[in-house]
Amino acid sequence: MHRPHHRLALSLLLALSGMPALAATPVAVPSEHALAQRLTDTIALAEQGDSVGALIGFERVFNDPDLTTLDAAQRLEGLVSAGRTAFNARQPQETQRYLDAALKQAPDEGRALYVLGRLKLLQDQPVQGAALITRSLDDVRTKV
Repeated sequence: MHRPHHRLALSLLLALSGMPALAATPVAVPSEHALAQRLTDTIALAEQGDSVGALIGFERVFNDPDLTTLDAAQRLEGLVSAGRTAFNARQPQETQRYLDAALKQAPDEGRALYVLGRLKLLQDQPVQGAALITRSLDDVRTKV
């Protein structure tokens, strides 16, 4: 027959033996932070030249229901990077879609205007392409 202090000791021992497992349990990261990190990682992937992997990553980030939790600057940076990556991968529809979204958010975003201008030149729209590139230079000039 167990004495009361044995039961207490046994309970304490069992509780303590479970603590390392609890301490090793990963802490849930808020989805906002996780999404921001995924976007940062995807931009880095694009900068390293992995266009296919980056475009898949951008698609996932921009289709995530938590996208609105990212601040405007993060979203804009991602959209511009996605547009540039799609342009380099010769995907004109994706380029147009990402850059239009970037320009909707920031109409005078020079990087988006420049890449979109290059796209228009490749699509045999020289007047529109030149106008967009000129606008992009105006944006750069005002920031200097």
